[in-house]
Amino acid sequence: MTDSYNVSLNGIWDNGTTDTFNNTNVGPSGWANITVFAYNVSGTGTLSDGNVSDNVQAPAAPTSCDCGDICVDETGWWRDGGVLNASGTPIQAAVDNAGSGETVCVKAGSYTENVNITIPHLTLACEGADVVNVTANQSSNHVFNVTADYVNISGFNTTGATGSGKAGIYLNSTDHCNISENAASSNYYGIYLDSSSNNTLLNNTASDNNWDGIRLYSSSNNNLSDNFVAHHNDHSGISFGSSSNYNNLTGNNCSNNNYGIYIGSSSNNKIYNNYFNNTNNAWDNGNNQWNITKTSGINIIGGPFIGGNYWSDYTGVDNDYDCLGDTMLPYNSSGNITNGGDLHPLTAPAVLSCDCGDICVNPSGWWRDGGALNASTTPIQAAVDNANAGDVICVAAGSYTENVYIRTPHLTLAGEGAGVVTVTAASSSDSYNVFGVTADYVNISGFNTTGATGMGSAGIYLRADHCNISKNTASINNHGIHLSSSSNNTLANNTASDNNWDGICLDSSSNNNTLTSNNCSNNDDGIRLSFSSNYNTLTSNNCSNNDDGIHIRSLSNNNTLLNNNAYHNSLSGIYLDDSSNNTLASNNYSNNTLWDIYIQSSDSTFTDNTLHFLLIAFQYQMSCTRRL
Repeated sequence: MTDSYNVSLNGIWDNGTTDTFNNTNVGPSGWANITVFAYNVSGTGTLSDGNVSDNVQAPAAPTSCDCGDICVDETGWWRDGGVLNASGTPIQAAVDNAGSGETVCVKAGSYTENVNITIPHLTLACEGADVVNVTANQSSNHVFNVTADYVNISGFNTTGATGSGKAGIYLNSTDHCNISENAASSNYYGIYLDSSSNNTLLNNTASDNNWDGIRLYSSSNNNLSDNFVAHHNDHSGISFGSSSNYNNLTGNNCSNNNYGIYIGSSSNNKIYNNYFNNTNNAWDNGNNQWNITKTSGINIIGGPFIGGNYWSDYTGVDNDYDCLGDTMLPYNSSGNITNGGDLHPLTAPAVLSCDCGDICVNPSGWWRDGGALNASTTPIQAAVDNANAGDVICVAAGSYTENVYIRTPHLTLAGEGAGVVTVTAASSSDSYNVFGVTADYVNISGFNTTGATGMGSAGIYLRADHCNISKNTASINNHGIHLSSSSNNTLANNTASDNNWDGICLDSSSNNNTLTSNNCSNNDDGIRLSFSSNYNTLTSNNCSNNDDGIHIRSLSNNNTLLNNNAYHNSLSGIYLDDSSNNTLASNNYSNNTLWDIYIQSSDSTFTDNTLHFLLIAFQYQMSCTRRL
């Protein structure tokens, strides 16, 4: 009669075991020798002669998979919390056991398999193409063969599919797949899309393949971006064939291939901002688009605009320094692009000189002497924002649309000339000026400013001191030039015409300013001083065809008007209103419709003025000293 069992575990006895033997000293996957003897206590109390003995391995511990639903290493696959399932083809085994929507994570290592993916909505992701290598077990089959939609593959190095027509990654009649961050080398094709549409190929490397780096055949509406297709793909970096239409290619680098891109019997593809440096850069017998409209943004070679592509054999010239070619257009790869070509081929950013100042500006952007163009849609403002006190900003001929605000003192803005540099207000809302200056010691010259038509707006607005505004044109604004609470400034040789209100306006205690040789016509007031703007000097200004030529009002006192011409104004040549101690000397007045001089509640001194037809009006109490 057997009453119990004596058990030896690796030579250590556990006597009197009657049912289940438990031991926790052996770890997961550990081995132990277990020997069992029957023990009979009711008889002589001896062990049985026979025993059962075996070497036993403890079960493996549950394994985590924190990067997805199924994990893979070189020995097998497992689900999160499960045990390892050993396999000689662990990637294929994991795919076969995966469900739609799951993620299979592949650990670093070398795998030899041909993987067939037939399950949709499956993601295969690994630790990176530099540490996960998958080599075709059979060179006559693809490394990855995808026949299901919505499959994502990223982070693999695929190689060894050298049989004719075989690929590192092959998509067969599949849509909406994402192939990214992979390397495909030493295959017949690197990546091959066959009758597959609406897929994305992003940031893959395809090199040293026997035929094409990336091939599309009867595949449309795919996006190929930022792929590196280089280093001796024997036929072409990228090829399209058999009506592969409406694909987008941007940001790809195709170098050191026989053909950079080869397009046969395929049309309506958009190809821009790619880099081509090959024996033959392009071949195309379809109708395809090789550039987009010039757009601000850093292009593939670091230039300031996105337009067409970089071509290593383009020898045209960039005349306007925007890093887009302006001659020998369209680029057609020595006639290999049958229809059309690239209208905006990219050129390398040039080192630009700026010999007229510290910063130069053209309608494309700005640059410092010896620097590269910085593209901007508001290049004058961008230059001002990047300037230092004391800098000179030279603005080249062209049309600019901006509202420029200057807050840096001791800054000079020099346009090439008011006849060739036009700055139009980008916003015509109230109080939006073409130039708004709130810093002292700013100089502005050589601009035509227009379009600041909102209430209170001006072509040039100063709320600053010691500025010099010269040789500008300010037309079709609310005010041409407006000084508010600004003193000790000089306005010389400006033209202010066809403004809704004043040609030149000084108000709100703008004092000790000098206005010389300015021309003001077709405004409400040619020149207006108001609201206690005192001790200003107006010399040799011409004011014609305004309502009032020069209007001094609202307690603006002690101003001097010398050698000014006021003629053909519809109301007054000079209108003094509620202002005192102003001096008018050697001014000329003629052909003003109502009055050459209109004086209302003002005390002034007149000396050696020339008045034609003696049209003078006096109203209210005043004191006037006059010598005609």
